[in-house]
Amino acid sequence: MTESELSTFLREQGTGVLSLAGGEDVYAVPMSFGYDDGRLYFQFGSGEGSRKLELLERTGRATVTTYLVASAEEWASAIVSGPVERVPEDRRETALEAIEANATFPTLGVTGTDSGEIVYELFALDPTDRSGRKGAGYSPTSE
Repeated sequence: MTESELSTFLREQGTGVLSLAGGEDVYAVPMSFGYDDGRLYFQFGSGEGSRKLELLERTGRATVTTYLVASAEEWASAIVSGPVERVPEDRRETALEAIEANATFPTLGVTGTDSGEIVYELFALDPTDRSGRKGAGYSPTSE
């Protein structure tokens, strides 16, 4: 994929698998994301003892994989890796707009924590590595 196709693909998606690792611990979770100006934005809903936050604090890095399969010829995938940090106050509006415009489930609620209390925080992945592949029939809709 060209860089332009990759950016378009990431903007067109909205969900992927967020993968975190720390030592021998590995955690992968489906996540909705927003995309703007090369960054992926997430709204993490976490409770006490969040494995996601614990691994993120341990390593500070993540990988997101997203893909589309429409047919044997029309498919695409992308892998984006880099540091993940809390969104600072001056980028909060950008993050929320990207999530609203791009994320598949921007208001998805989190359930099933023991404490019952969920804290929502904005995070951004600033890619250091990006790659994408596509089948012969794939064409971005808004390149």
